[in-house]
Amino acid sequence: RSSETTMVQEEMALDDTTKGETNSAQNADNKEKAEYSTTNNQVKDVEESDIVKTDGRYIYHVLEKGISIVDAQVPENLKEVSRIDFTGKDIRPNEIYLYENQLIVLANNYSYDYVLYDVMTKSTSGTENKNKAMAMIYDIKDIENPKEIRTIKVEGNYLSSRLIDGSLYFIS
Repeated sequence: RSSETTMVQEEMALDDTTKGETNSAQNADNKEKAEYSTTNNQVKDVEESDIVKTDGRYIYHVLEKGISIVDAQVPENLKEVSRIDFTGKDIRPNEIYLYENQLIVLANNYSYDYVLYDVMTKSTSGTENKNKAMAMIYDIKDIENPKEIRTIKVEGNYLSSRLIDGSLYFIS
């Protein structure tokens, strides 16, 4: 039994060494193809949104009231090159996509109208809220000056989305 165990252990060690060499070669090939990682999508060719995206040079990050675009070409010297600021606009970004030279921001637009209650007539007037789910598309060819080129709003709150063959599907 002792010699059988030793033989199996030696075979396993050899297999592990071979796998390591194969993985190293595959990793080198993959590194040449892509220098950065992308969102881990569940279905092939179906892009999922995320709170952080990269194109290999810039990092796009969802903030509480905006989007930060950071130059990450030199990792030791990260620098914010622009910011899309939603402060004072009742907009809360949730997730983003990168598509060609466009940044797609999925957000909620919160707009509240206060309900007035008249104690004398026991009636109410006004509405409680007018929430909208939004997809805002920015041209990012000039990375330092993202330009909003289109906004789509639908009633409700943003829930989920997918980008398939250049078409955005989002659910509110």
